[in-house]
Amino acid sequence: MRNEKIELVKRTGTGLAFVVFPIVFIFAFAIHPNLFSFAIVTEVSARVSEFHGNRLMLLGHALMLLTVSLLIVVSLKFMDMLPERGAWLGFMIQGIGLYQGRAISRWQSVSLIVAMVLLGVSAAVDIDLFGLVASVILTIAMLPIGVQLIAGSNRQPSEKH
Repeated sequence: MRNEKIELVKRTGTGLAFVVFPIVFIFAFAIHPNLFSFAIVTEVSARVSEFHGNRLMLLGHALMLLTVSLLIVVSLKFMDMLPERGAWLGFMIQGIGLYQGRAISRWQSVSLIVAMVLLGVSAAVDIDLFGLVASVILTIAMLPIGVQLIAGSNRQPSEKH
């Protein structure tokens, strides 16, 4: 009985990580000023002016920092979901490992890969709109897994193809 309660808490907490993490990312990217600008900002003074006095931006970045722990939970669950065939590849790039191992639906795997590429582009060129789009794609891919974990379905997410 005690083991069942522990498993329920772990499963529910993991499911909530899948739900909360991408939603916080959407919020954090959506609040950026000049969201629809494709200008690449390289001047430090421009960066500082975005943050100076902008409490909402500070809150968004603080929330993103706090979601790192949720991302760790999500990553560990994805590692757990990978069969032998995709596990080694999942430590390098989880989306490709999940696709290769068929641990989750193909559309979810592809969505994760696209989202991660967009997040990388967003970070490289500092265009926040890419990060927002990536966050929405992450939410679409991860939300069903989180809901399924919270609901305690007997089917593993990997059984849905």
